[in-house]
Amino acid sequence: MTARTEHAPHSPAPPWTAEALEVLDVDQLALIVFDASLPGAESWDTGSGSPYSSTAWDFFRFARELGFNAVQFGPQGAVSRSNPSPYDGTAFSRNPMAIALEQLASPARDGGWELLSAEDVQAVLRERPAGVEQRVAHTFAYDSIAALLAKATAHPNIARDDERKQRYAAFVEQHGWWLRADAIYAALCERNSGRDSTHWATGSDGADDARLWNELGAPTSSADGLFGHTLPNARQVRLEYLHAELAKEIAAYSWTQFIVHEQHRAFQRKCSQLGLSLYGDMQVGYGRQDCWHFNALFLKGYAMGAPPSRTNPEGQAWGYPVLDPDLYTRPDAQGDGMGPALQLLAARARKQFSEYSRVRVDHPHGLVCPWVYQQDTGDDLRAVQNGARLFSSPDLPDHPQLARYSIVGETYIDANVPRYHERRVRSLTPAQVRLFARGMNVLAEQARARGGVDHLVCEVLSTLPFELRAVLDEYGLGRFRVTQKSNIRDPHDVYRSENAQPQDWMLLGNHDTPPVRHVVKRWQQNGELRDRADYLASRLSCDDEHRRALARRFREDMSELVHGALADLFASRSRNVLISFTDLFGWEQTFNQPGVVSSDNWSLRIPRDFAHQYHSQSRAGHALSLQRALRLALERVAPGSALLRASNV
Repeated sequence: MTARTEHAPHSPAPPWTAEALEVLDVDQLALIVFDASLPGAESWDTGSGSPYSSTAWDFFRFARELGFNAVQFGPQGAVSRSNPSPYDGTAFSRNPMAIALEQLASPARDGGWELLSAEDVQAVLRERPAGVEQRVAHTFAYDSIAALLAKATAHPNIARDDERKQRYAAFVEQHGWWLRADAIYAALCERNSGRDSTHWATGSDGADDARLWNELGAPTSSADGLFGHTLPNARQVRLEYLHAELAKEIAAYSWTQFIVHEQHRAFQRKCSQLGLSLYGDMQVGYGRQDCWHFNALFLKGYAMGAPPSRTNPEGQAWGYPVLDPDLYTRPDAQGDGMGPALQLLAARARKQFSEYSRVRVDHPHGLVCPWVYQQDTGDDLRAVQNGARLFSSPDLPDHPQLARYSIVGETYIDANVPRYHERRVRSLTPAQVRLFARGMNVLAEQARARGGVDHLVCEVLSTLPFELRAVLDEYGLGRFRVTQKSNIRDPHDVYRSENAQPQDWMLLGNHDTPPVRHVVKRWQQNGELRDRADYLASRLSCDDEHRRALARRFREDMSELVHGALADLFASRSRNVLISFTDLFGWEQTFNQPGVVSSDNWSLRIPRDFAHQYHSQSRAGHALSLQRALRLALERVAPGSALLRASNV
């Protein structure tokens, strides 16, 4: 059994679809998908997908042929065995579960690594649970890939040629500062029966490795320092001891990361040839090893969460660390004046922009006006509901320690509205906007270096505080408008498509919302369908008779209504449309239900026979037909267009 040979790039998107998008002034049509959900060939599938497998590549070519010109991935950092959420993954290490095993087993003449045999893989897959084509088997996949990578990184072929050794050496030289820390963390977890650093025992020699990175030492120019700082002397000695003691583990971890980074680099090249842009996802949180490694850079006593909002009325206690504002700048004003906290952010942004065409910023509020709450109160939900904005709380009696970080004084605050209200801050001076923008500016500088600030995509949903709005306006960046959530009785509602601006991003739903077919069924059940049908008809037609006919079609046929909702995105002023893979295939299961611990979360997978399934469901009216929706949008935007006559939909 050998890996399939690499395919040559397919032709670009269908000419009619590309022309329709151009007429509608839509630049970016992106498909939202997550690594684990991608399909895998029967012979290589451990139960979790890889974007670098030949089967996944067939899927991306299929998406391009449908008309997509971009793919929005979820975060691709390493996740833990117990938590598959990509939003809790690592900031720097890529996920080893994304490694395409077929490449590790294929011969060098076919571009493979020759580190595993097909028998090695099959021996593991004999224990594969049933149903992995439909649902991710996270624990099995995690353990299986870890066992196979242990074998692969110990193989004598791993450094058999000079060219590979040189690339590996360059990779370690560039990334060694985080590679060594993440490798040590993984090894220490293994020593502690798989437990994370919050449950490590103090060593027999008195070393408290869980607290190794809790403090910064003196400033240094050493490349081994943490953003310009050493560790305190005793801890530096311990770190050097661990470097020596765990040399084999560090090497194995580094080779694993080299492999997954190499596979991603090759994937980037292929997607570029295909005309498919890659969008990364820079999550606001940090993985467990990041919390350990960068502990000294985080604000003590507080965590980041989401305040009560329209999307989450109770708020969400995420528990994510918050960068310490005291470490935003260097007190000695050397170099660019950027302190270690912002240097960490810059390092993350540099890596993201080296690996993707554009970067989605998950919850940019965390960079501009993070909502923070006190830790260790015993009631996180109550704490987050009584939290505050880090840089906009000059006078709160229950958060007196935040006053020193406030950019605004009491005169800028409207004390008559709740703390989380969007207009709690009433106005800002240009100087204050620049201060709120410090974190965003770090990302903007990296975006400019790679094409422009518009290479940042900011995930702003229902809550847009005045401070964040001012910063986004400063950079000309838009927000997300999830139309399934729109209030059609409020003409000013942020989710309504007619309120979209060209820089915004339009979505039927995202990974945290029910698929659109599920939503339409809910509209049927709660009596909202007629009003929705009338609203969409009014958005897609200016002619009274045509509008009434459209409304009837939408009321009588769920498929017509779903495609009307999709056409509404294309007919808006936004130049950017995102479509979730669950909506594309016409599924009704929710991919992730926020705030709920469930084995069903993050587990839906695209089937191996995706093309057959899609076309079958499209004929049945379930899967989304881009041409069908584009035609509806053209009837509104360009009713006399020759494209309508050319369409065979």
